[in-house]
Amino acid sequence: MDLNPLAYSVTRAKLSSYNPTEVRFALRDLKQYIQDNRDEYEVAEVEEEIQEFFHDKTLREILAAKEFFEGKEEDRHYLLKACTSHILHGNRPYALSRRSHNVIPIPPKGEFEYKPLIDSLSDKVERTLKYNPPAEFVEGEAYQGDAFDIPDMVGTVDAIITSPPFLKTTDFLRQNRVRLWFNDWGYSKQDDMKQEFLENKQMESYTNLLNPFNQCLEQDSLCILHTGVVNGEDMALQLANNAPEYGFDPLGIVYENTEAMESQGRTDRGSTKEHQFLILRRK
Repeated sequence: MDLNPLAYSVTRAKLSSYNPTEVRFALRDLKQYIQDNRDEYEVAEVEEEIQEFFHDKTLREILAAKEFFEGKEEDRHYLLKACTSHILHGNRPYALSRRSHNVIPIPPKGEFEYKPLIDSLSDKVERTLKYNPPAEFVEGEAYQGDAFDIPDMVGTVDAIITSPPFLKTTDFLRQNRVRLWFNDWGYSKQDDMKQEFLENKQMESYTNLLNPFNQCLEQDSLCILHTGVVNGEDMALQLANNAPEYGFDPLGIVYENTEAMESQGRTDRGSTKEHQFLILRRK
C-alpha cells in the first residue's frame, strides 16, 4: 500500500502472474495506439523539464503510451506501465532519455536522439517474462492510499513490513518526478501532494502512524519498520520509546551501517549513514 502512484503501479505489477500471450497482445495494442496517435500531441504543452529528457518523436510516443494506459486496470497493463516507467530515463542503452541516471532523473546531457519506445519496451518485457514465478508464488493485492487509512482500505492483517520516508532526508516526489509524471501525477499534482507525504516532517508524524497500524494488526502480530539514524537522530529508538502507549511491545532494533554500500552513481550519499529495522509486537 502506498500513496505514490508509481509505487502502486510497480507493486501491482510484481504481485501478479501473467499469461505471456496476453501480455504480448497488450503490447501489440499499445504499439498500434502509438502508431495511430503519436503525431497528435504537442510537445510544447509538456513541462519544459520533461522536454529536456527526450527527442520530440520519443516524447510523442511516451505521451501516446501515457494516454493508452489511462483507465486500464488489467494486470497486464500494469506490467507494461511499470516496464515503461523503468526505461523512461537512465544511462544505459534501453533508456528512452538523453543520458541521465537510472534511479534519479538528474539533468540530462548529450544529443537528442530518437529512441522508439516500443523497441526498448519490448526488450524489457521479454526480459521480464523470462522470470517465471516459483511454484509457491501467491498473487497479492496492491492498494493506492495513505498509510493512515490502512484499517479502512485493507482491514485486518497479520503483519506489517514498511519503510516510511526517512526523517527530513528524501524528497520522493522530486526524486521521482519524471516517472510520477508518466504515472498521472503531473508537476502541479506533485506540488499539491507535498503536504500529504511523511517526509520532511517531525517525529510525531511517524509516531502517530503506529495508531492505525495497531488498529489493523491482529494480536501478537509483528510490525517491522525500516528506518534510519538521520543526522544523529535515532528514528527507531524514538519510535520504540513511544510504542507501548500505542499498544506495541518493542522487541529489538537491528542496526546496519551503510557507508560502504554501492552509491548507485551518486556522489552525495545524504545524511543517513546507518539503517535500522525496528521490530514491534502488537499487544
